Amino acid sequence: MRDVPLPLRVSGKRGFVRRSKGDLAEKISRVAGRKISYVDLPPAEFKKAVLSAGTPEWSTEALLDLQRFYREGNASLVTDDVERLVGRKPITFDQFARDYAFAFRNEEKVAS
Repeated sequence: MRDVPLPLRVSGKRGFVRRSKGDLAEKISRVAGRKISYVDLPPAEFKKAVLSAGTPEWSTEALLDLQRFYREGNASLVTDDVERLVGRKPITFDQFARDYAFAFRNEEKVAS
């Protein structure tokens, strides 16, 4: 990476992108070759499911914080910061889904 002056400033191109989680699940479904659905669990059910998968309590709490961050719409701001930092445009979600389709093809149930 190039030298970046600190503190990092938020500047450059900015905008908001709204994508539903259902739309993202559909994109993953197409590349995985199987139906993948997004299920919006209430925080207590999400915590139970993550803990039942063997995730440590501290990590579960961090995932709950991240879920709350997304649910409150705090991840919809898009900037050109990644492009400025790494010197290239970031990949699209579609490209991410194609690159990691193999990870979504496994039908094993992770949490119950």
